[in-house]
Amino acid sequence: MAIYKIAKLIFTTPLHIGKGLGDHYDSADNMLHSDTISGAIASAFCHVSDGSDLLSFMEGYRVSSAFPFVLDSLFIPKPQIWIKIEFQGGNSYVQNKRLKKVEYIDFSLFSKIASGD
Repeated sequence: MAIYKIAKLIFTTPLHIGKGLGDHYDSADNMLHSDTISGAIASAFCHVSDGSDLLSFMEGYRVSSAFPFVLDSLFIPKPQIWIKIEFQGGNSYVQNKRLKKVEYIDFSLFSKIASGD
């Protein structure tokens, strides 16, 4: 069984996440992607070492994209699977339209979905 560790990135200053479109500094992305994080870790490794074993260092870990969190609540992207949900009260058509717009879900909810609960 794989062991996963979660690192919360807390920035103390504003952060601009560019889209990598050359000189287009006025556009920003809303997600910190895994290749950006991996590149930053590799750069830091080379800064504190001679960098000769960078490839073996990078093969020793995997990084996902960064996802939002609030205190102890972790959020991950909503799974792209069909889930039957029954709504109590209200118009189910309107509720389904609202549900389609949800981008992230609480990790505990994801665990319930994954287990079929």
